[in-house]
Amino acid sequence: MPPTLIHLDKLRLYRHACPGGTGPSARIHFEYDCEVFAPVRVGDRLSVRGEVTDRYEKNGRDYVVLVMELSNAETGELLIRYQDKVILAYREASKAA
Repeated sequence: MPPTLIHLDKLRLYRHACPGGTGPSARIHFEYDCEVFAPVRVGDRLSVRGEVTDRYEKNGRDYVVLVMELSNAETGELLIRYQDKVILAYREASKAA
């Protein structure tokens, strides 16, 4: 599943896990890794599960690591695992002003 297809589910998870948002001077930087175990077929019912596995600060930047798994809803077969690391905010609000 390329990042463009998983993007909406990822945004829903970030809104839930990070209700403060991205900060006043947000920058978008991400690294991702995608493991594909089986093809996603047209007409398959899918289930997406996501979890923020780590959140930390490094060099004044807030990082979040997210893991999402896409499975076939009927069989439970794991189809894709996606890991994403994002910088939520480049600087603190007090330093951005």
